[in-house]
Amino acid sequence: MRWIMAILLLPLLAGCGSPGPAVYDEPPRPVRDHEEALKAHTYRDGLIMFTPIGLSTGIHTLVGSHADWPAKGQFVRIRMIIDNGYPTFHKIELTKQVLVTTDGVEHSLDGDGTNIKRQPTDTELGAHDRIELDLYYDIPATATVRELRLYGAPVTDLGIEIPNDPGVRVPLS
Repeated sequence: MRWIMAILLLPLLAGCGSPGPAVYDEPPRPVRDHEEALKAHTYRDGLIMFTPIGLSTGIHTLVGSHADWPAKGQFVRIRMIIDNGYPTFHKIELTKQVLVTTDGVEHSLDGDGTNIKRQPTDTELGAHDRIELDLYYDIPATATVRELRLYGAPVTDLGIEIPNDPGVRVPLS
C-alpha cells in the first residue's frame, strides 16, 4: 500500500522545487567612462520591453567621427536595451522617447547628438529580437534628470497599433 502511495505522490513531488524558467547567463561588463550603471529593471509597453542600464549626465561636448558638437546645456546619454516580444517585425520610433527633468519639463531626443554618435532615430526589430543603443538628450546645464517616458507602439493581436499609447514611466532619480 505504501508503494502505491509513493507512486501517486511522485509526480507531485517532482514538480516541487523546480528552478523556474531558464535565463541567459550574461557576463558583467564595465560601464563606460563617466557612466553610472543603473539597476536593471525592465519596463513593458505592450510586448516591447525597455531596460535602461546606463546613465551619463553633464556631458558638455559630443565627439564623433565627423563632428564635435557642444551642448546647449548638457548632454544626457541613456544606455538602453530594447526587446521585441512580438512574433513579427516591430518598428520603434526612438524620437518619441521623452526625458523628463525634475522641473517637469519634457525633452525630446536630440537629433544632432544622435547623428553625431551614429545612433538610430527609429529601429525595426525582428520577431523576438533585442537591440542595445544610446538615447541622447540636450537639457539645461542646471537641470536634473527625473524619468523617461518610453513608447513601444503596442499593437493588437492583428498587428493594429493601439491608439493613444500612454507609454511607460521609468524613474531615473
